[in-house]
Amino acid sequence: MLSGIDAALNGRDIVREMGSGAILGAGGNALAEGISAVGSRVVARLTGGQTEVPSNAALEAPAPSPSESITAPPEVEAGGTIAGVDESTAGHDLHLYYMPEWDAAQRAAADLKVKILTEADTVVSRAVRLFGSARRRFIAAGNQVLAGSHVDHRVDLQLGGSDTIDNMALLDASVNTSLGSQINNLIKNLPKGTKINKVTIGDRDVRDIPKKLRGR
Repeated sequence: MLSGIDAALNGRDIVREMGSGAILGAGGNALAEGISAVGSRVVARLTGGQTEVPSNAALEAPAPSPSESITAPPEVEAGGTIAGVDESTAGHDLHLYYMPEWDAAQRAAADLKVKILTEADTVVSRAVRLFGSARRRFIAAGNQVLAGSHVDHRVDLQLGGSDTIDNMALLDASVNTSLGSQINNLIKNLPKGTKINKVTIGDRDVRDIPKKLRGR
């Protein structure tokens, strides 16, 4: 047996070496082959080599670390749009303001108008008017127009509303004029077809109120 190990370490034929020794026959050959394998590993260990690579040891690229796989959230710009995204696709938010001189009833009317716009499917559109004024057609349909009120389009024509009786209602004249003007200023530079996600309303900062109105 020692001769077989010596043969393995020195690169000689182990089976031939052991066949001429004390162990003979099939058993001797099997043992010789086993010692040969052991000897080969010993030689590889001593010489720093590697005898074999397991067949299932496939080389794979390392998995990305958690920090590499996390995508940074999109940057949101002022007005509720996402940086680098077409506004007509991402949509746009509108924020309106109460006028400082409005009373509780006018503020409530403005709140209702904003609620209607938020709940409606609104997009920046070219205003399309039918024949005749809205007021005249509203009255012709059997409705009355109270003093201090305007016939308002519940969903503004500039936001895709229709110029039909079912889209008309009375609204305080000051509220109608102010909100219509504010909406126009906010959307005039937006491309047609831009979706309006939501409409909100609140008080202006004191710095935003014209000086002539601050004393009221």
